[in-house]
Amino acid sequence: MKTFRILTAVLSIALAFSCLKDFISETQTARDTESATIETGVLTKTSLSGKEVHWTSDDLIAVFDDLDGKNTFTITHTSGSYAQFAGSVTRGTTQIYAVYPENLAVSASGSTVKVNIPANQTSKAGSFAEEHNISVAKAAKTPGVKAIGDVTFNNVCSYLKF
Repeated sequence: MKTFRILTAVLSIALAFSCLKDFISETQTARDTESATIETGVLTKTSLSGKEVHWTSDDLIAVFDDLDGKNTFTITHTSGSYAQFAGSVTRGTTQIYAVYPENLAVSASGSTVKVNIPANQTSKAGSFAEEHNISVAKAAKTPGVKAIGDVTFNNVCSYLKF
């Protein structure tokens, strides 16, 4: 009789977890997204070439939309301080915050953007540590329009050149 009760309890728990798993997977539906592109302004970014700051071909940015959270945009074209990025945002988004580098971006809520600043940074001759020059941009997004426009990233921190 004890074995029967234990077996019944185990089966009841298994059934409960099975139902919970189905409920969680049903509530985590894929969000409705639309493609978007970002074109950067000319006064931004990631490596030094003389006195100009340039984007590099493998740069990624985090784009936080006002409806759902963090999206990763990849670079599709770069020429010195100009770059174009592509990705997707939640359909209906009207405002975005973009953060470089993508891997340091944590979250955005309202007008607050959180990033991790690495405790250790390695210097690079004639430049600064790549993927450590944190830059942030804010832009309006017209729902249904792919291009977000000329987005200017502003450096959050400063750098020293030796």
